Amino acid sequence: MRTVFDKPFYGLGGEKCVSRMRVFREVAFMPPAKEFFQFVDMLKGYAKRREPMRIKATVSYRDRTGNRYEDTMVHDLRIYLELGRARLASAKQGG
Repeated sequence: MRTVFDKPFYGLGGEKCVSRMRVFREVAFMPPAKEFFQFVDMLKGYAKRREPMRIKATVSYRDRTGNRYEDTMVHDLRIYLELGRARLASAKQGG
């Protein structure tokens, strides 16, 4: 499996190029229903650094019989700028 982004973007305070991480370049085996998650940044800091707010990712892979597949997804982070700020409930509040 390979994921190619249309532009580079950085996380962890702008210090790590997430789009160039090896996990996106080549994953030899990906079990069904397996997911990868990568913490990027709090959206406010990410946007303040003027990182791309619209990211296009093209994922390509082969199945067990060698058939090739490719899918392109666009993720527009601007939609989250309209959401309110979430807070975790403390243990004292029962959450």
